[in-house]
Amino acid sequence: MLEPSRFPALALLALLGACTAAPAHRVDVARIEHDVENLLAGHGSPVRAGLWLGDARSALWSRDAERAMPAASAIKTAFLVEWFAEHAAGLDERPSAFAALCADTTHPAFTHFEAPLRSEIARDLSHASVREVGRAMIRGTGVSNGVYNAAANLVTAALDGPAALTARIHARDPAFASIHGRRYMLAARNAGDNEASPASLAAVLQRIAGGDLAGVDDATLAAIRDVMRGRDDPRFGAHWQKSGALDTDPITRVESGCFPLDGTPLVYVVMLAQDDAGTTSAAEAGARLGRLALALRDLMLESVAVRSGTR
Repeated sequence: MLEPSRFPALALLALLGACTAAPAHRVDVARIEHDVENLLAGHGSPVRAGLWLGDARSALWSRDAERAMPAASAIKTAFLVEWFAEHAAGLDERPSAFAALCADTTHPAFTHFEAPLRSEIARDLSHASVREVGRAMIRGTGVSNGVYNAAANLVTAALDGPAALTARIHARDPAFASIHGRRYMLAARNAGDNEASPASLAAVLQRIAGGDLAGVDDATLAAIRDVMRGRDDPRFGAHWQKSGALDTDPITRVESGCFPLDGTPLVYVVMLAQDDAGTTSAAEAGARLGRLALALRDLMLESVAVRSGTR
């Protein structure tokens, strides 16, 4: 084996190689900036947009990625990390506290729900396992939209409320500092909204993709990834994904996710907010904003030249 001290030129070359390692993927910056501006201009209504595209180490391209944006259900990715980390030793246990929380009609997690929905919540979540609550909160498979959001409220309540959950998220990683849970899902937004910057949401996805979530063991990380996995993408394969949508002001759409790509992950975040529905209904404006979010996501991904041999 060569000793670097005896071969200083070789040691220097190795150091330079490490310091100048190319990103895992390349982005056509001119193309993405041109196409993003055209899409935003073509929307017609004024839109606040924060965008981030990168790998597990750094951003490849971003636009207003540090601005605070409404996070809608995309904030649940950070919630899931804290939920599974807290219960790492018992993801399939069914805590008795769930039933008490679901039955508490005075708890702020559930007071804004009508009685029929509270009955549905109690039926679907009172005896669920930690893992099942996490899956309901993220994927919403087999449950109504109300239960999907109530699952996040159950998680938040079980972790001592929005402020305490936010403190946990911030303690996990300094890069998560722009994530703020201020209200329960579907509660009024005028007293404080759930917000994040695109960069902070991307940081959570980077840690999930890169396998370096502080304080989270391999088995728990695998469980998080399993819940996050959505429909596979034809080009990029496995897809860990979380979106968000709100049709109250500001109308909000979020698309966020990552593709593991055999160890060279690709991460994206699109966050949009529109302060007024204009001449259309809120639902119509929301659907239109949703189409814009998907179009932005797609053009961002289309701009990426994936390093050969990653899949």
